[in-house]
Amino acid sequence: MATSDKISVAMTTYNGEKYLREQLDSLYSQTRIPDEIIVTDDLSSDNTVKILEEYKKNKGLKYFINEKRLGVNKNFEKSIGLCSGNYISFCDQDDIWLPEKIEKSYLKLKEIEKNGIPSLIKANHVEINANKEIIRCKKTKDSSLLTDMVFDFFQSGCTIMINRKMLDYILPFPETSVIYFDVYTYYTSLIVGNYYRISEPLMYYRRHSSNITGKYKKDSISKKIFKIFIKWDRTKYYPLFYVRIARRMEYTSEVQDKYFVKGRKEFYTKVYKIGKEKNIIKKLLMLNGLKELNAFRKINAAINIILNEIFPIYGERVN
Repeated sequence: MATSDKISVAMTTYNGEKYLREQLDSLYSQTRIPDEIIVTDDLSSDNTVKILEEYKKNKGLKYFINEKRLGVNKNFEKSIGLCSGNYISFCDQDDIWLPEKIEKSYLKLKEIEKNGIPSLIKANHVEINANKEIIRCKKTKDSSLLTDMVFDFFQSGCTIMINRKMLDYILPFPETSVIYFDVYTYYTSLIVGNYYRISEPLMYYRRHSSNITGKYKKDSISKKIFKIFIKWDRTKYYPLFYVRIARRMEYTSEVQDKYFVKGRKEFYTKVYKIGKEKNIIKKLLMLNGLKELNAFRKINAAINIILNEIFPIYGERVN
């Protein structure tokens, strides 16, 4: 492991006293302890700052209190901007990192970045509830294929590590109302640089009622009945074709348009045109003409499109 490399962890906090100690303890128990942990607090009204002060005295943590509320994206923008490391991991206040998360992410990132090309690593995770009971662990495969990464449903920031070159493309972050910082960072990496998905779960991702972007909600009766008869898990059917995801892709590609790596822009354009098409027949024909996808992916995506047309119970309809 290159000793000259500096690893930063960028964390944001807001009224996070309930789970904060457990998360910080997991960071300081890593097989590769980060060189710095930078925390920006968005004016917490509980004991969050007292806990941060404790870890500052005992562990050397650095924290900053915002003068005014910044919200999710701009708070992370501040935290990331204060990091001085060559490699930066994004971190939430309420998860638990497994001991090798930083080391394994760092080693794979070093492997793929190739002379400082903007690069991103995302790792798999185990979802837990507020009581640390396992909800699920999505099965994935290690991959650096553009099609695998574009169709990957979960892009949470807490699974991501980037190299410093990525900052030239992602900062400043858009407003939260436009797109979340982690999704924007993820899609930017697919446009401008190198990327890799680690299938091994490297953290516990906690879903609870106070999450900003990952609230855990029990299925309604209608969803349960629907799943019993259809046995449909939306994450298996590549929900790229939901209009909201097409919009995310379109927004990011517009911002990063001049930086597209050769060959990727054409694929991106085809995909979000499918997402935006209102006529289901045209949508399916466009999908069938997407040569980059194999038959299995096309079938699953087609199922997703049809089910969303007939049973729009998971949110926005495609049209």
